[in-house]
Parts: sequence; C-alpha cells; structure tokens
Amino acid sequence: MKKIIKEFWILAILLSVALSGYAYDFSVDGIYYGKNSDGKTVYVTYKDTNYNSYMGSVVIPSTVTYSGTTYSVTSIGDRAFSWCKRQTSVTIPNSVTSIGEYAFHWSSGLTSITIGNSVTEIGSEAFFECTSLTSVTIPNSVTKIGEAAFCGCSGLTSVTIPNSVTSIGDGAFYNCSGLKLVTIPNTVTSIGEKAFYWCSGLTSVTIPNSVNSIGENAFYGCSGLTSVTIPNSVTSIGEYAFHWCSGLTSVTIGNSVTEIGDGAFKYCSKISSFTSQNVIPPVTSESAFEGVPRSCQLYVPASSKVAYQRAVGWIFFTSINAIGEGDIETIDSDSVSVTAAGGAIRVEGVEGAEAEVYSLSGALLYRGTDSTIALPRGVYIVKVAGTTTKVIL
Repeated sequence: MKKIIKEFWILAILLSVALSGYAYDFSVDGIYYGKNSDGKTVYVTYKDTNYNSYMGSVVIPSTVTYSGTTYSVTSIGDRAFSWCKRQTSVTIPNSVTSIGEYAFHWSSGLTSITIGNSVTEIGSEAFFECTSLTSVTIPNSVTKIGEAAFCGCSGLTSVTIPNSVTSIGDGAFYNCSGLKLVTIPNTVTSIGEKAFYWCSGLTSVTIPNSVNSIGENAFYGCSGLTSVTIPNSVTSIGEYAFHWCSGLTSVTIGNSVTEIGDGAFKYCSKISSFTSQNVIPPVTSESAFEGVPRSCQLYVPASSKVAYQRAVGWIFFTSINAIGEGDIETIDSDSVSVTAAGGAIRVEGVEGAEAEVYSLSGALLYRGTDSTIALPRGVYIVKVAGTTTKVIL
C-alpha cells in the first residue's frame, strides 16, 4: 500500500535540505513571482530556498505589472508559503486555478485563508500542519482535494466540501483532531485511505449514496463517532476503516457491501447494534469485529439468517436477528399507533404528543412532535404517550 503519511520529523528534514539561491523571477509589493512558459502568466512563489518568505496578512492580486508588462496570476506554486510561521492570513484571487503541493506547508501562524472561486485542485499537503487554521471554505470550483491536503490541521473545527468535489485524497484530513462535523457531498465517489484518520473530535459524518468505496483506515481512531450508516452504493469497506472508533454504538451497512476488510471495526467496544442489509454475507474475517462486545445484536435479512450464522467472521455474533420489509414490533391501542415503513417511524393517534426515539444503547436520537421520523435502517426504542416499543426499520 502506498504510504502517503510520513513521520513529521522526516518531512522537516527533507524540506530543509535544498540548494541555496533564489526561486523567483521578480517581486512586487513584497510578493514573489515566477514566470510561466507562456510569458503571459505567473505563479506565486518564495524568495529563496530558506522559505519563510511572508508574514502578516497577504492579499494576492489577480494581475501584476513588472517592467512594463502585466501578467495574470494563475497559481500558487509549490511551497510558496511553506514554513511562514508569522503569516496570519492569505487571500487568493479568482484568477488562480490551482494551489500547489506543500503551498502552505507548516505555516503554523495561518488563521485565515480565502480561496478564489476558480481553484480546481488543492495540491498534496497544501495545508499540512497549519495548526492555527480553524475553518476553511472550499469553493465550488474544486474537484479534487489532494493527499494529506489538511493533514495535522488540529485547530480545524469545520470544513465545507462543495458539490464539485469528486474525490477526497488519501490522508486529506489526517489527524484533524478538532474537526467536529463533516458533510460529504453526493458527488464524491471515493474516500481515500486515512482520509479522516484519528479525527478524534469528529461526532458526525454523512456518507452520501454516491460513494462506492471507503479506503483503508479512513475513519481510524474517530472516537467521537456514535453512529454510522453506510449507503447502498458502497461495495467495499477497507481494512481498519473504523478501527478504534470507541464511541461507536450502532452501524448500518447497505445491501451492496460485498467485502469488509480485516480489522474494519476492531476495538469498537461500544457497538450494541449492527445491521447488514446484504442478503449474501459480505466476505470478511474474524479480525473485522475483534473487540466488539459479544452481546452486540446483529440484524440481517430474514432469508439470510442461516447464511450469516455459518459465514466466516459473522459467526462472531452470538445473537443474530432476522429482519425484513415490515418486520417490526408495534404498539396499537385506542390512543396511539407506532409503525415503520419506507425508512421512517410513524406515530399516529396522538397528534401533538412528544415522542422520544432511542438507540439500543440508550442514546437519545430524537425528541419532538413530528408524526413521521426519518431514520437510517436499524433498531430503535420509541417512547410516546406513556408507551414503549421496539421498532426495526
């Protein structure tokens, strides 16, 4: 497997070893530029190979004039702002279409970045170890987030991934321990290896039904996650994908998952409910569920219960329950009726009454007066009008 996350100290040594000399063709207003081969455009670069060329707030212009010639600024070059520890903010104009590799690498003072709406690609390790960066809005022009692009951005608490993005690179948000919420748009088809590795503060992630694969170690160590629903579009879950997600209590995997890698849910010590919707048990190994409580309830299609009881890996579960369309327990009295169909719980007969929905582990998932409560497939406890029932979606 390609190793894309290197030890930090090794990277520091490699980046500090360089030939002396100048890396730019000219400078204007304290910004250094290199000429592109077309003679009409330039890229932003650094002063010399000691890096650390900028400080404070930098606003990059869309055009720059030097010696009577006006150039369009079209890209941020590789390592342009690398190691700029006293730099606080950068504004990138709409003329720029790409942000190069290591562009802001180890700019630990950077707190704010404004990215123009023409950027299509954020290069590998572009914001590596920008520990003071707290939020970033990726414009709707970006189609690719490169490998380790935001690796080590421990101060990052929120990120907006636009609908234009089709892939999240390996290690893109590796060790972003402050990241709390991520919504992945339905244009993304792949989540790379270690994409959210050790994002221990992540409490919620929405995986859209466009994703067809979840890479190895993708959510390794995301101890803040409590529930995960993997859509029907996903066919494979990589090795150690959710390893050590110690807060995870419920998992639902879609009906197209055919393979679950070694250690995928290893040491997920609080899972109490696991639902697999595929009528054919996904190929897996005993290590996939190592450390999951033996008391965890496994829910599978009714016609496949025996197959799961005999399948390698799945025999780990001592309690395997059959589910099917409309296979539910309901309460039905003169005052209240609770049913489940079409991916939702329906409460009828008690208009305006407050209902509570809990996971099997006792976590409160919903409280309100809606008559239709949309939830992922799984098993829930519903309390309403003094009655309690178990519902299987």
